[in-house]
Amino acid sequence: MDFTPGLSLAKQFEMIYERNYWHASLRDLLATVTPDEAIRRPVQGGHTIYEILHHLLYSAEEATHRLGGRPDQWDEARSWVETPDALTEEEWQETIGRYDDTRRAFRDAASGLGDAALLAADASRPTPYDLVQQLLHHEAFHAGQIAYVRRLHGREAIL
Repeated sequence: MDFTPGLSLAKQFEMIYERNYWHASLRDLLATVTPDEAIRRPVQGGHTIYEILHHLLYSAEEATHRLGGRPDQWDEARSWVETPDALTEEEWQETIGRYDDTRRAFRDAASGLGDAALLAADASRPTPYDLVQQLLHHEAFHAGQIAYVRRLHGREAIL
């Protein structure tokens, strides 16, 4: 079977966010987090689930812009937000929904490129395929953090 970058990435998008492949999907992890858990700091200096989700949101927005041809404008300070003192269920669901929309826009931008464009080399930046891979690995890493923070809050692991 020939390697098709677009098909490979589509499967990875699904594996991390939508379905259980040896680990809880990010979507399922987020769906079981309460607003109180989202803003509860697990340990001093540790990130809250709310902060991690906003970091993922910023990362997906930045990567989507890069896929569209904009130069790298990563700002580490802007990629992390402060956790609010209180969070309603509606606000939490709105945040998850915004992430869903942002992630979908990133997935659509990646799949809209086609295989040749995904592999197009430019010495000044990673190929679009590499950029998408980097973001997906970043997302998987932070999904693991969210699962761990849930566990620190006394929640059982989900699969």
